Amino acid sequence: MSQPLTQQPFTAAPAREKWLGALLMVVLILAIFVPVLLQQQMGFSAYLDRLNQQPGPGWRENFATYFIAIVLEGAPYMLLSALAGALLEWLIPPQWLPRMVKRLGFWGIPAVILIAPLFPICECGIGFVARRLLRMGLPLPHTLAYLLAAPILNPLVLLGTWMAFGQNLFYPLLRAGGAILVALGIALFYRRLQAQSVLIPDVAQSHHAACCAQHACAIPGKGWSRLRSVLLQTRADFLDSAGYFLFGVFIASLMKSLIHPGWLADLGQGSLSGPATMMSMAFVLSLCAGADAFVAASFVSFNPLSHLAFLVIGPMLDIKLLFMYRTVFQSRFIIRLGLAIILAVSVYILLLQGLPDSWMDYLYDVDNRWQVLP
Repeated sequence: MSQPLTQQPFTAAPAREKWLGALLMVVLILAIFVPVLLQQQMGFSAYLDRLNQQPGPGWRENFATYFIAIVLEGAPYMLLSALAGALLEWLIPPQWLPRMVKRLGFWGIPAVILIAPLFPICECGIGFVARRLLRMGLPLPHTLAYLLAAPILNPLVLLGTWMAFGQNLFYPLLRAGGAILVALGIALFYRRLQAQSVLIPDVAQSHHAACCAQHACAIPGKGWSRLRSVLLQTRADFLDSAGYFLFGVFIASLMKSLIHPGWLADLGQGSLSGPATMMSMAFVLSLCAGADAFVAASFVSFNPLSHLAFLVIGPMLDIKLLFMYRTVFQSRFIIRLGLAIILAVSVYILLLQGLPDSWMDYLYDVDNRWQVLP
């Protein structure tokens, strides 16, 4: 188990920041090209001809529409998450989390995942809550488990998923199951990683969790004074990550505006290309978990497991989240975490593809897919 933050010297952030964007862009390109060439047996020149088509004349208007829509959709959730992060320090005794984790031992990570629905948050502001949990003494693996699972296990998100796919329990159940398994697997994989080696200096050097747990440096004051401190902390956290959020939205809106809808026609039906494309789309579109199910359901040419790939990876890894993660973690660790998420979600989808058809039919009835219950 990793130890809480201490006053040990902090390793400076890596100098080659461009590795983050370059490596993840390569992964994104391979995720689109390779499955298509394998599944559809399409010639390279024919595929490149389609990619070289010029964007439509209205792409600037589309960019403005996407940018404004994503900001209006995500900003309120960011503010609520910043408030939730400040309230965690106000309501939860600083000593409680480290003591609970130490008492539960190995079972502390599953416990953090299972209690995530009690603290429903959106991934648009997950960075705020992660910073608070780390400063309150929650070890890094437990924080990762909560960071990956909580946005999907939000009851409102699962309810929206159920509604978006015709009130079919197949999607919310397997989406929640994927969130639990992926979060648990990644948290266990990093269970021995020291937090000091991956956190940015601001998080590591201010309000150390070990110091906080020992001296109870929670939100100061009483009554209205304490409430004012919560609001000031909320404002500081929100403004601290607003720039990362807006830059991520800018990139997502630009890429969404330039992607031609016709490119998806050959991708949706393949057992490899379908999930890979939907995972790539989730990365690019950077949607809020509260609304992404309705977007996924609109891709009617894709199979159900492709939809699940979109729903599971979206709240864990997208362009917007890369910049939000940068408010907590070093770039080198973000690369490793992103690749681990892609691998874990891919394994989950492959396991579902390997299940007997009778098991899948039990969970999902194609004939009643769009039937609305009375």
